[in-house]
Amino acid sequence: MSRPGSKKPKTPPQAAPAAPAYVHPAIAVLREGGCHITQSLDKPAILQLNRSTEHGNFSLFCIHDSDHAHLELYSIYPVKALPPAFFETLRLLNHINGCMPGGGYRMDFEDGEIIFRHCIHLGDEPPGYAVLRQALDLTHFALDSFLSLITEVALGRQTCAAALAHHDKKTGGN
Repeated sequence: MSRPGSKKPKTPPQAAPAAPAYVHPAIAVLREGGCHITQSLDKPAILQLNRSTEHGNFSLFCIHDSDHAHLELYSIYPVKALPPAFFETLRLLNHINGCMPGGGYRMDFEDGEIIFRHCIHLGDEPPGYAVLRQALDLTHFALDSFLSLITEVALGRQTCAAALAHHDKKTGGN
């Protein structure tokens, strides 16, 4: 028997239905393709892949932007352009971007940081492995192929024109 003025036991509030757990649209496809990935619990929309290339290793981030329905492959280049070489570096990056079928280099004018980005636009379903593989291959090629060229210009050792002239002689192409 309860006493007058005593508090009634509180009933636990009804728990709201749990929201479905977020699943990155590329995770299953990348795992199926044998890619080793890391996913942060704090930011599950970002996957990290470590890519080994001929000239070094790169961290590649696969960022899912659900608001714009795309995946962005993003890598910070291991070299920053020095301020006196900003203009020549930008000329070189624009030249390289014009030669590639997709993706592109960007340079931050505040600190000289160079990044490479490539986007995959999603439809109603997650992309297949062939689409992701093609994007990864392009990114891998861009990061590896132009490292020495970008480094020479970004550090002010060569002008854009001189670096391209040497590169064209060495590779026999554009």
